[in-house]
Amino acid sequence: LLTQQLESIATTPMNEAVILLLEARIRGREDQQYKQSIILFKEAINKINSLRDPQSLTLQFVIHDGLSSLHTVLKQDTQALYHYKRYREIAYQLRNDYFIAQSETALGKYYTGRNQLAKALQHHSEAYRISNRLNYPVIQAKTQFQLSRAYRDLGQWDEALKNANEAAISFQKLGYEALQSKAMTVIAMVYANQEQWNKAIDYYLNAQQLDEKNNRQLAQALNFHNIGEAYLHMMNYDSAVNYLQMANDIFRQKNILHYLVYNELLFAQVMSEESLW
Repeated sequence: LLTQQLESIATTPMNEAVILLLEARIRGREDQQYKQSIILFKEAINKINSLRDPQSLTLQFVIHDGLSSLHTVLKQDTQALYHYKRYREIAYQLRNDYFIAQSETALGKYYTGRNQLAKALQHHSEAYRISNRLNYPVIQAKTQFQLSRAYRDLGQWDEALKNANEAAISFQKLGYEALQSKAMTVIAMVYANQEQWNKAIDYYLNAQQLDEKNNRQLAQALNFHNIGEAYLHMMNYDSAVNYLQMANDIFRQKNILHYLVYNELLFAQVMSEESLW
């Protein structure tokens, strides 16, 4: 209703582009009509593509962010990368460090998803470096958290632990418990990769307590799964089954089948270790 009312008073290409942007978001978020959202986003960008004033560039920045995310969801890598790069180019055109840090992080995540880990680290490192020029602790902590994940994926354990610990402390000070939990999970994964199972379980449990406090059920289930895996490697099969069952219950309740597959496979592994064919 509001976008229809806005259409009646829109007089400039900027006005029209904003309305198209809003309609695209509504289609994507409410009905998951991603292809229709892309069409609307592209109509919006065409309205203002030739404009170079700061306001128009800022709106272009926002639209390219939306397009890159949608193409990523649809597994359209070539189109996604084009929009991620435009997103970053406009941030540098605007000389806005906040935007630059966001766009570098977005490209880092893109390359992580395609297992191009060296490129991912390059962009996450730049995002963190830029964020340190800002008087904005939240984005500093977020970029450092992403950097810790990049180091974890590359197997650079010391750097991963250093950055994840510092990010966790920052999130705790800021009161961002959901992100603090995620940073603790990265720390746990680093210890798990080094087969330091007791340390891994400690951090998974600390993360799980934060998730339980904030009623983040999916995050709890993922940590239950990870704890179950750690107990499997410690040959504590009863504890492994207990935690895997708690994870299974949540995955089934939420109907999240892709995680349920991994959990059932881990169940099977526990049973085979005990010769319960």
